[in-house]
Amino acid sequence: MSPSSAIIFDGVSKFFNADKGKQLKNLFNHQFNSADRYVALKDVSFTIKTGECVGLNGSNGAGKSTLFRLIAGIYQPDSGLITVNGQVAPVLELGSGLHPELSGIDNINLYASILGYWQNLDQKIIKKIINFSQLNEFIFNPIRTYSTGMRARLAFSIAIHSNAKIMLFDEALSAGDSDFNFRALREIKKLIGRKTILISSHNFGLLQQICGRMITIENKTIQKTSETNIGLFLTKLPIDHEFFCKATSNSMWPIIKKGDSVGIKKVALEKLKIDDVVMFSFKNISQVIIHRIVEIKTSKHQLQILTKGDFADQIDPWQVEIDNYLGKVIKINNRLFEK
Repeated sequence: MSPSSAIIFDGVSKFFNADKGKQLKNLFNHQFNSADRYVALKDVSFTIKTGECVGLNGSNGAGKSTLFRLIAGIYQPDSGLITVNGQVAPVLELGSGLHPELSGIDNINLYASILGYWQNLDQKIIKKIINFSQLNEFIFNPIRTYSTGMRARLAFSIAIHSNAKIMLFDEALSAGDSDFNFRALREIKKLIGRKTILISSHNFGLLQQICGRMITIENKTIQKTSETNIGLFLTKLPIDHEFFCKATSNSMWPIIKKGDSVGIKKVALEKLKIDDVVMFSFKNISQVIIHRIVEIKTSKHQLQILTKGDFADQIDPWQVEIDNYLGKVIKINNRLFEK
């Protein structure tokens, strides 16, 4: 019977030498002075149960990639204890685990050897890996000639066809095209319950579809864990936190269409103004809502913000409060939003 917990972090910290001027011999010296060290993770503790699919959220530089590399055994902790029960298949950002001078087919064999299933790697599995990555005509070319998307597709395809019990996806879908991302998401859903999955993404719409729980990491440590209801989770994000997700309706057509990538910033509620476009959740509605602020009412005890969608201006306004407010729209499809 498998252990009930797949991954356990207990007070884990990781430091790096921040002094670029050190001699080479000092790169191997882990006894850093406090002034010389860079804190990558500090006193991190959490548990992921076997078979869970958990989302990892945090801004750039928060420590997500360091955490993934610690789980994979690429890094060792400077303090604390890490327990990993099962073989790990890491898909790190942009396919960084692949060897650039080897061909795609050689990387398949190398990766299979590292993950311990090389002896079971027959031509049938190799064909599945190649077909899923859609790299048939490039598979004998060196990885250094691959685009970022091609490397990501190959790394993902190798991992999901492995026997590993723990899958790590660090922004694994950020470099693929829409067709590959759709197929990859479908494969991840098939693995839920059979594998333990930890996935990081700035796309909360994606995390909402597959994750049963979220972990937020900020300032090098765990800030909170949350069951998803994704809307409830997003309301708890700190001020100035930025994220993006997909628009789920045409309520703000034509400036925002269903499927558009919408960049959101958690601006303080009291700093919002009439005509700002905001995102919020609502009871009994699983999807997030994007509307324009049409009225702001203030009283001694409450700030009341009323909104409407541009495409549905005749409908009664919706109310935004501290408990359902998610943030202000700042980008649409990676372009700065102008009202």
